[in-house]
Amino acid sequence: MVAAAHDHDVLIVGGGPGGLATAHALSKVLPSGSSIGVLERNPNIHRPQGAGISLDANGLKALRAIDAALYESVAASELSTSIKASEMRTKAGEVTRTIPGEVMEAQDTMMLARYGVKSVQLPWHDLVMVLFHALPKSVEFMQGVKMQRYEQLADGSVAVFVEGKEQPVTARLLVASDGYFSPVRRQLLDDGPPDFKDVVIFRTTISEEQAVAAGFKAGYNVLYFDEEACGLLFRTNSSTYSLVVSLQTWHLEKCGVDPSTLLRTGDAVPGLSGSWELSRKLDLEHAKVSLQTALNGWDPALMKAIASLPADRWVVHGVYCRSSAKMDPSHFGAGNVAIVGDAAHPIRPTGQGANMALEDAYFLAQAVGRDPIGLSALGEFRAARAERMRPVMRQSEVGAARAYKRGAAAEVDDPGAPVEPSDPEAENKQREDEQRSFRDFLYGVVMEPLRAAEVAKA
Repeated sequence: MVAAAHDHDVLIVGGGPGGLATAHALSKVLPSGSSIGVLERNPNIHRPQGAGISLDANGLKALRAIDAALYESVAASELSTSIKASEMRTKAGEVTRTIPGEVMEAQDTMMLARYGVKSVQLPWHDLVMVLFHALPKSVEFMQGVKMQRYEQLADGSVAVFVEGKEQPVTARLLVASDGYFSPVRRQLLDDGPPDFKDVVIFRTTISEEQAVAAGFKAGYNVLYFDEEACGLLFRTNSSTYSLVVSLQTWHLEKCGVDPSTLLRTGDAVPGLSGSWELSRKLDLEHAKVSLQTALNGWDPALMKAIASLPADRWVVHGVYCRSSAKMDPSHFGAGNVAIVGDAAHPIRPTGQGANMALEDAYFLAQAVGRDPIGLSALGEFRAARAERMRPVMRQSEVGAARAYKRGAAAEVDDPGAPVEPSDPEAENKQREDEQRSFRDFLYGVVMEPLRAAEVAKA
């Protein structure tokens, strides 16, 4: 890939699922002897954190095309688990609808037949560990390292300066997978931080034993949708559930909670990236009390579950997004700087953030593999990713608007969107048709296995 001396051929900023997947993908296409470095600000990635994650057909296809063994370790192991049923509940705990496990299994069968893979739910940290422990020897993972800035050097390489070190780390290609508040993006594009969407998210994991003790049924997913908050309890493996609650800031304020006390680090430090850093800076005891205050009177099982979990088990962060209408190829970088994942396209947490990051990793590696020396295909990569991301971002905007009953129209980022029919039957049919078409677009993506570069390292 290079002729000049430098520390790494590629340097990736960010060691979450997107950054790790990018390291795996690039290791497949770079010439033999190439070196990849990963900078991760978290000093201990082995400490369990985060909640659950859903990998859909497109994300799993990307993972399989990057490395079939990685795909098998996720899709064909204990990380994939069956669900007995899913319940829709009111905030008071009344069950309004039950979807039997057989129905969900039939949906999985349809997904498998139509798209070749089915969705998998697993703990976020488990996915990180699968990717981390399988890193090839060509990847140097450096944790507890905080990037400060980068410089373009005369020889065409990039120098990355990190906190506490005089000498920079140099590479031919810099990849930013450093989250919502990406320092790399801020320096390259100077386009401001993403928009805060007036929603605060609380995430954690809970054992099945704890969930049952709180009053939930073993093997059941539970969903709450209300104008003031949404909640989700879903199984991520045979013994663990993910618990996620999203609260509207207007409701927090109504309950006497100042939302800024839950977001102050992100707002005060625009360069901050990653939920680990956000939670480390917060008063989590205050955050837990705020959650309990805002949900006062909700389902007793939910309240008991929240009360049983220590404050330091929670990850708390705001929802930050960029508008689909503004998505542009430049959001994926310029020159020998590439941007992927939430740094490129922060969207609402409706399931596609991680999947799109895996897609980014695959398609970036595909582009690099076409010309690992000149990197001439990066422009095509950026244009194609921007085109694919626009409808995905738009769909997340519309989906979030429907999740809350209060002010739904105001939640849609594009006020010029067509008005849906008011007739319920026509509305449902239109929505079903739209969802079917979108699923085909999203999950029908074709990704062939990555091929090694046919050139030797200079």
